[in-house]
Amino acid sequence: MARTDLLPTELVRVLSGVDALRLRVGVEDPLTVTAPAAAFEDVVFLFISPGAKVIERMRVDPRASLELDGEAGLRIRLKGRCVAGNTVMANKRRLELLPWLPKGMDPNRILAIPFWAEEVDYQRAHPGERFTGRTPAVPELGLLRRLVQTGLATLWPFVGLGIAIQWGFVAWMGPEMPLRPIALVLGVVAILSAQQGLMLGFRALAFAKWRQGRLPAEQAPLQTQGLLAPVLLLQLAALGSALSAVCVLATLAWGWDLAVVTLTATMAWALVPLLGLRLRGEASSKPRT
Repeated sequence: MARTDLLPTELVRVLSGVDALRLRVGVEDPLTVTAPAAAFEDVVFLFISPGAKVIERMRVDPRASLELDGEAGLRIRLKGRCVAGNTVMANKRRLELLPWLPKGMDPNRILAIPFWAEEVDYQRAHPGERFTGRTPAVPELGLLRRLVQTGLATLWPFVGLGIAIQWGFVAWMGPEMPLRPIALVLGVVAILSAQQGLMLGFRALAFAKWRQGRLPAEQAPLQTQGLLAPVLLLQLAALGSALSAVCVLATLAWGWDLAVVTLTATMAWALVPLLGLRLRGEASSKPRT
């Protein structure tokens, strides 16, 4: 993610080195943890134990807020998103983080949780001025477009080839084939849902590898920015695979030949080993230390 200034220098100075910054994770029934922080203009990092309950909640709902109540009326409320990140030593910005890590915390175990502020509410202690507004971190794309960008956007060649296989077979069967449009629609749905499901599952697994420091963030770009929850991707991957299987089974109404062609057109036979090699090949490299 390119560095974009989200917080003014004054706010960064107030937040940096705070020993008790309050993080609320989730919108409905949020979980709360108090942790030390290191603030920068583009992101705020919180140092949190990997066993904290909020870590698992981040995988389900990355929406979060940061709160600080200081002396003489100082108050900070930041709304945004966070990610269940990797350890301080596995983080590519570890040289910036280490000076802010409190004594007694092991950089090889403590997680550096990034938080991106989307809305700022800052009440100064003196002279008591209040500043509110949105930051450039507000997502530009809606949830549906983010899912398509994460899944099908990188698979158009496979999508096109699969649809060509399905359409070609249906056309070859000729006008004597009953309900040809329905057979074609079932095939297209099977292709799209299978390929979207496989790619979303790959992104979720790539996110887990990134947390271990074994894959670059580019393999799961929206997940590592808190724009898509990994658990949501796994759920949609399972749903896509199930829908594809149902559509393939439905084509048995036209015979085994159409079902086999539809299964072939999903391109799962090519995508599964290809994505597996991408996960295994890059993850086999040594973790960052």
